[in-house]
Amino acid sequence: MSRRIRAGQPTYDEVLAAAFDFLHAEGFVGPEATQLGHIYRRPGLHIQIWLHLGRESEVSTLVERFTGDGTREAAWLECLYIAAGCGPAQDVPGSVQSGRAMFKRLRQQAAGLERLLPAIAGPEASALFARCPTTRHSP
Repeated sequence: MSRRIRAGQPTYDEVLAAAFDFLHAEGFVGPEATQLGHIYRRPGLHIQIWLHLGRESEVSTLVERFTGDGTREAAWLECLYIAAGCGPAQDVPGSVQSGRAMFKRLRQQAAGLERLLPAIAGPEASALFARCPTTRHSP
């Protein structure tokens, strides 16, 4: 699987920006390209979206929370989504087999994040992050 697209099809960056556009209304700036993918930032909360290309290609979303004392808490969207009771893991899949699936996964993860955002910004956020270690995978 590659990032190559057919003529007339939107690019990965365009689909990502459109899918996660709701973050701007929530006070985030971005997307900013990073070495690993893209990041949206607002004080106390960062959202990183990564595309892992390879034999088992995948789209992953990492949520990072910074507490008032500077502690960093990080967890994968899938785990936080389940822990917060937003729905099953199938709502925010990451597996990518084609360009069309890649775009669909971006939209699904963005929709899941939008549903999750109140929980990770609320008073129970630290408890959610504690239930979700980041050891599942890394780039």
